[in-house]
Amino acid sequence: MSAKKARLKTQKRTNATQRPATLPEKAAVLPGEFERAGLKPAGISGYFQPVKFKSREIVEEESSLALVQNRTAEPLTLGEDATISMRV
Repeated sequence: MSAKKARLKTQKRTNATQRPATLPEKAAVLPGEFERAGLKPAGISGYFQPVKFKSREIVEEESSLALVQNRTAEPLTLGEDATISMRV
């Protein structure tokens, strides 16, 4: 299926059901847009290539956080008193 047909199919489906296009539907449009911009494929599979992501998650029920000063701990509530980012 050409990128144009995929885009039109996605637009029709989105308009008919009033829902946003899914990520795969959006991705199907990209090769045609790249070609129109004069770009050449350089990935493992055309314009696309695999990417590995690392992810981490805090299990709040099994976690605690406290401010400690002079050996005295003041407990904090995650989401209320503190937010922790797991950026890699």
